[in-house]
Amino acid sequence: MERKKFITTIMTAAGLMPLVITQIGCTSATDPTPAAALTTSDSYLFTSSIDSNHSHTVEITFADLSQPPEGGRSLTTSSTGHTHSVTLSTSDFAALEAGQTVIRNTSNNSGHRHTFSFVIPETDSSNSDSPNY
Repeated sequence: MERKKFITTIMTAAGLMPLVITQIGCTSATDPTPAAALTTSDSYLFTSSIDSNHSHTVEITFADLSQPPEGGRSLTTSSTGHTHSVTLSTSDFAALEAGQTVIRNTSNNSGHRHTFSFVIPETDSSNSDSPNY
């Protein structure tokens, strides 16, 4: 069974299906390709590279994309016993809104960093599940 279809089937059966799965894949410290960019009701959820045998997630809200915060924003990752911070500038938010990819490293914590490759998934404007920010 195709990987995306398999994961979608399992998540649906478990009642965990997000609104949109845009890309599923593996990442490593040398491959910061987005592992997953999920759409929630008001944000995108991104997954970092896998370093020290784990990854983290971080959310970017639709509000920050439609009106980039002056001075940027420092985001805190999910916790796996520790967190990291990743900072996006005002121009980073504007680049994401324009469809560009932004790659940023997290802060060093517990002797390691992670890499996020942020790219906003393309949406179909005729799809009712499309973000409407």
